[in-house]
Amino acid sequence: MNLPVSDEQGRYEQKTARALQTARLRLCKLKLWSNFNGFGFVLTAESERPGLYIDNVEDSSPAKAGGLQSGDRIIEVNRFL
Repeated sequence: MNLPVSDEQGRYEQKTARALQTARLRLCKLKLWSNFNGFGFVLTAESERPGLYIDNVEDSSPAKAGGLQSGDRIIEVNRFL
């Protein structure tokens, strides 16, 4: 069933589809460490671009060990978009 989509939502979906077509996708698996508080990155959102992004990845952290880099865009977490 197709539901009506607002113009703004349609533009957002088109931009997202284009970004995914040109993106270099990587799978990063993170595990909590008993000797580290959290994962070692900051999650950011900006009004100018859709999505959630990784920032300030700490050296010697689960995030760094899992392959996250500052500027990475989150596409999926635990199979949820």
